[in-house]
Amino acid sequence: MRQFKFYLLITAFPAIFSASLQAQDAWQSHASIRERVTQFVIAELGAETDLQVEPGRLDRRLKLVKCLQPLDAFWPPGARQYGNTSVGISCEGEKPWKIYVQASVEVLEQVAVLDRL
Repeated sequence: MRQFKFYLLITAFPAIFSASLQAQDAWQSHASIRERVTQFVIAELGAETDLQVEPGRLDRRLKLVKCLQPLDAFWPPGARQYGNTSVGISCEGEKPWKIYVQASVEVLEQVAVLDRL
């Protein structure tokens, strides 16, 4: 009986582990969404501008179906392009979805400062 339990454990573990990996592949990674936000803002505001873009964190419980096409990014109506803003990310695949990701966009510029009066 002990050998049977051990055998069952040995044969079931790879199946459970592989099912878990397949389930992870079914979801859009949060890193890819955040990367798309950064790419979009830099493309829209100009690569020659010195920008700092920090996409907001996504809730770890958020599970979106993996998009088989490139993610679409857009400015929501009325969104500011600098400071604290939002960027829309959508997938137009078989199971379409759309989310809004908060982001902080800072423009860095050198300015002259008077040292003495």
